[in-house]
Amino acid sequence: MNSDKGQLCSKSWLALSDDEIAEIFKKRELDSKLVSYQLSKAMIGDDTSRIPDDMEKAEHDFYGKFQFHHRNKPNRIHVTYFNTEAFRDWSLEGLYMPKTSSVSFAELKKIDNKTALAMAGTNYLVKNFGHNTAHKKFQLINELNFHAFGGDARYESDFTADNIANIMLLRAYGLNITVKGREPSVETQQKIRDLFAINRCNRLFVERAERRQEQQSELGSFQERMWHFKRQLANQLSVALVIEGAAVSDIAVYFTGRIRTRTEDKRGGHYHDGKVVVRVNGIYIETGLAPYLEDHRNKQTAAERLKAINERRTQRLDDIVTFCKTAYLKELKAHSWLREYAQSTLNALEHRLQA
Repeated sequence: MNSDKGQLCSKSWLALSDDEIAEIFKKRELDSKLVSYQLSKAMIGDDTSRIPDDMEKAEHDFYGKFQFHHRNKPNRIHVTYFNTEAFRDWSLEGLYMPKTSSVSFAELKKIDNKTALAMAGTNYLVKNFGHNTAHKKFQLINELNFHAFGGDARYESDFTADNIANIMLLRAYGLNITVKGREPSVETQQKIRDLFAINRCNRLFVERAERRQEQQSELGSFQERMWHFKRQLANQLSVALVIEGAAVSDIAVYFTGRIRTRTEDKRGGHYHDGKVVVRVNGIYIETGLAPYLEDHRNKQTAAERLKAINERRTQRLDDIVTFCKTAYLKELKAHSWLREYAQSTLNALEHRLQA
């Protein structure tokens, strides 16, 4: 946002380490010029003495907000971040050391465990910032109107925001994005894998989901699992295509069929009788595969069954991602119009985010 001609930053800085960028910001006194941070105290109504419980915070006082302002002298975009106590506290509590094959991260962890964890936390917050920026600047969904976008509108807005956040994360670390199906170098592919592996370092949204689930009906809990499966699938496919040099600006996931109730099954509860359909850059892909929606978060489930449920869910996600990736790459290779479309939409997306 602030790296165009005549502005304060240089895109070349993005390839530097966190410490190197921090040193530049300190030397040039850029923190106060570019970012303001405020913490919003949780309360009920106007009564500052009444503090909401965790369930209330998870539902109504979790998300913060970003404000973007153009300022002169010097010319720049200034970002004000209004954080919430719940987001701050739960993200600090939920931060953990990621599992990654990154050699440089492993070496850093041996030297300074705290710095390695801070690096992972920075990666996590950079992607979260990208997601929120996509909502606010690209989709015009903000803290005042987001409640109006429920159901499928919520799903598709998050598919898009996650995908844009993935692209912005790579840009933020100085990596180029390609869209025409030409595989990046082995070294670049590994850097991409490492970045996304390091990003998996926080239980923040798991903690929120568990707090919110306490007040959900059985059907509501099942619908939430459907949503999580769709979103995880969309995100994993987004990352897989980026690694293949085939980044896209449009991803959505649908289920055919309907939710049904188990009436003659001792397990009870609900199931979905449809298949997964995925849209990638306007192309609809019929996978022929059903979503795996067994309850993998039930704390009463036996450990062995819980492990089996997670493994089956992971395998189903991998199978669908592989199927969709192969189908899209085949179309991309076959049609020049699709390659041109992929490039022009990515260019337009980046232009809109910088505007």
